[in-house]
Amino acid sequence: MKSFNDTHFNQVKEILQDYIKTNKKKISKKLLKAAKSIEKWRAHSKLRKTCAIVVAESGITNEWWGLWKDERLSFGKDLFASFDEISKWCIRNGVQDESKQLAIFLDFWMKKQNHLYTWQENQSSKAINHRRWLFDNWIKSIIDKYQFVLVDNYDLRQIKSVCKKEEEENRQIKRARKNRKNCAPGEARKMMINKGGSKIILDNIQTESGENFKPGEGPSQRCTKCGRPSQADLREQVMVDCDCGHVEDQDLRNCTNRLREFLNSDFYKTLTYRIEDHNAIQTAQRSEQKKDKEKQRGMDSEATQSL
Repeated sequence: MKSFNDTHFNQVKEILQDYIKTNKKKISKKLLKAAKSIEKWRAHSKLRKTCAIVVAESGITNEWWGLWKDERLSFGKDLFASFDEISKWCIRNGVQDESKQLAIFLDFWMKKQNHLYTWQENQSSKAINHRRWLFDNWIKSIIDKYQFVLVDNYDLRQIKSVCKKEEEENRQIKRARKNRKNCAPGEARKMMINKGGSKIILDNIQTESGENFKPGEGPSQRCTKCGRPSQADLREQVMVDCDCGHVEDQDLRNCTNRLREFLNSDFYKTLTYRIEDHNAIQTAQRSEQKKDKEKQRGMDSEATQSL
């Protein structure tokens, strides 16, 4: 849906931009001000507001949309078409003025864009709810299976980076960013902490060197099969290969090497003591809560007797 919406957006923006350049002396100051820097726009809302100005100034009514809609549906065609096709339809229906033809075209686009946007949001909402359902079941199975769950408290913002302008169209970067957004590691961690309660141990997992794991660095460079480090810049690659012939997903390589490093770290060796500390803290908190409840009951009892 977003792809269709973006394609229509670019077409409409280009047509409106050309019209404004050609008819600068004819159009109103309000429209000129609203369309300032139109060539840089990426937000659909800005274009919608500007199109609304054109439609309002032209004085066209919803009657045109009703005629167009009935005709298109009767032939089983899409409710949006190119500017040339809509212009020809306008001429057949007695609209010769070019500015009114443009206004009708922009009005039709706004209605189509609103439909696509609503559809897109509904689909997105369904996908997010399904992802939460998957997270919920996955987290429940982990919490039921294990006595304690160790959750790394590293800053997730470290794995986010803003692409350079020349990298925006890189297919692998686009895929990696899409995967990160779809996986939503931050949301999964938050749900794990909220649902795990006293079973969750939130800590900064450390390597043998005493430094926190830094996502995207060393672990991605080492082959999981032969252990040989790569000197190449792998930041833009999704699938990575090694001289030994082994090919793997970069994220899977990173996770595998992190797990191996963690199991060999001092942090893991002292994990038993951390669990004991965690238990002691949880016991102390429960004891305090019990005392508070007993104190509250005593106060309620005294208040009842006094009445």
